[in-house]
Amino acid sequence: MIFKITIALLLLISGFYSHPSDQTLILQDSIIKKDTTKTPQMKQSNSEITLRFNNLKLAPVNVRIIFSDFFKKYIGVKESLVYNDSYGAGSKTIVLLDEMKSKSDEVMKGINDARWEIFIQNYNSIRNKVKDIKFIDDQRFTFSEISRGLQGFIRQYGLHDQTVYLMYYKDPDTNETRYWLSDKRDNKNPYLGTMDDSLNVNVKEVWIYE
Repeated sequence: MIFKITIALLLLISGFYSHPSDQTLILQDSIIKKDTTKTPQMKQSNSEITLRFNNLKLAPVNVRIIFSDFFKKYIGVKESLVYNDSYGAGSKTIVLLDEMKSKSDEVMKGINDARWEIFIQNYNSIRNKVKDIKFIDDQRFTFSEISRGLQGFIRQYGLHDQTVYLMYYKDPDTNETRYWLSDKRDNKNPYLGTMDDSLNVNVKEVWIYE
């Protein structure tokens, strides 16, 4: 029950209850260049989209710098899951949440987003419930929801001087596609805890922020 409540709150943060059509318009307006290439894989070729964003259509530079710092801490969580480090994944997730809370006033001045307000209102509850999660499978599920939330914020508001890779793999057992963000093109899989998952890991999109 605790875990389900945690995920419900994280879903609110990720913006699934906002208006997706409005968000799409904002995203399209901020893209100044879009390229699609075919990337050869061992079994098939996959389309990879590269998006270059217009800084003038994104958040102010101070907010993008803050989001870049959030992104670095998120990468720390991802790396812990790659190495099957349950303690590291849990503690680094708490650090990420605390950093988001500490920068909340500055972020809200720059973007005034209702989703961020929801996060702040529920911060203590979210933090306590994330802290109670001990099993790495549950941490990976939480990581998935945090990935969705950050994906929405980063793509809409941007980062500073950073290239982001939207990665994915399809779970062969459940046929479910799982996504995460990376700061580099690699084959690390945080959901399987593998360093070189070249058979399953793919790049879906590349986001370039200047």
